[in-house]
Amino acid sequence: MVLGPVAARISERFAADLATALDELVRTLDSDRYTELLAGLDRLLEAPPARAVDARWVARRVRRAVTRADDRLDRALDGQRTQEADVALHEARKAYKAARYAVEVREPDAGQRAAALVERLKDLQDLLGTQHDSVVTREVLRRQALRAYADRENTFTYGLLHARQATAADRDLRAIPAARDRARRRKVRRWLRK
Repeated sequence: MVLGPVAARISERFAADLATALDELVRTLDSDRYTELLAGLDRLLEAPPARAVDARWVARRVRRAVTRADDRLDRALDGQRTQEADVALHEARKAYKAARYAVEVREPDAGQRAAALVERLKDLQDLLGTQHDSVVTREVLRRQALRAYADRENTFTYGLLHARQATAADRDLRAIPAARDRARRRKVRRWLRK
């Protein structure tokens, strides 16, 4: 089913991306900003907190992060399947990632109840992530197909790969509501209100 130099074109494309990313990584790690970040983290670990953190304040922030993620996902799932909806789903994924990290802050005092919610949020975040990966992959395949077409190469394999990615994205999209419902079960979230 592979017609034309598909593997070579894709390898070439990602080799260039990898080289660019590595250059950017080296620049970032050599930057003053990164050095300042590390120094700031060291100071934070060495210095005792200026004051005790109010547990109720933390609980409110955690609830707010979870609610924000829920709202973003609800809005993303409300509309038609468009490029804007894909962006909205990606924003929901990022919000669930933030919510998951916020809930992890409460794990020491909430224990297994928080751990269960973390696991459900992670499952939802993973589904949203693979759906977004498919969106990005399909765009890469589309661009590669256009380049191949311009070079008078066969583009069948790109179309086949694109269709497989679309099928995977649809499967993930259909699974999102069930994962959302599992993450919103009362027994998993009841502790958040305390």
